[in-house]
Amino acid sequence: YINWFDDDDVMHPHKLDVQLKALQESNFKFSVCQTLVFEHDINNILGLRSNQIYSKTIFEDYLSLKVTLMTPSALWKRSFLKTFDYLFDEDLKAAQEWEFYCRILYNTPNYHVTEQPLIYIRQHLESVTYNNKNISREWHYFLARHKVYTNDTVQLNESSKSVLQNFMLKKFKTFVYLRSIKEAIQSFKMFVVKEKKITPLSKLYAVLAILSFKTINKGYYFIKKIKLSK
Repeated sequence: YINWFDDDDVMHPHKLDVQLKALQESNFKFSVCQTLVFEHDINNILGLRSNQIYSKTIFEDYLSLKVTLMTPSALWKRSFLKTFDYLFDEDLKAAQEWEFYCRILYNTPNYHVTEQPLIYIRQHLESVTYNNKNISREWHYFLARHKVYTNDTVQLNESSKSVLQNFMLKKFKTFVYLRSIKEAIQSFKMFVVKEKKITPLSKLYAVLAILSFKTINKGYYFIKKIKLSK
């Protein structure tokens, strides 16, 4: 059995007992539990990290962030994890857990759930300012969605496609607006120029937006014109 765990979070004393018993007495491949968030001290509980950790359409709901699964909350059968060619995608510096769970849940939508909070996650204050570190994180959020979107082994329904398309287009616009030209050009090449639901006119506006923000730091008019067709 495997349980990934961060060194600054806290595990309930009975977590492994509860989940190990559940896996030993069933055919489930992994078990997840609820998670509480605390600040500074474990007695200062802020609330649940996610109100929902299971649904009947778990892949779609996890992909669209309606359901949140925290990596430390899961106890895995090691034999199950060994059936995958790889686990966390090491090309990703952010959202690697999200991309990992997408692949897991697409193939294995049934798992054991305990609503008892057995993990306490420490809240860290992060700056909302878009510095280089945050831009890098946003880029890897985009990259993770692109990996799922272009994964040949995953058949997405139209709703899931739309979620990913809108997410990636929004990130492209963010990169342009913040003059992160490298990320803007990369996301343009990887997604905008190839996406059939983005019209040739919108692709032209995307080029004009990049050039405009790069040269005069203006061009929001062009960004507003970039849309997905219905």
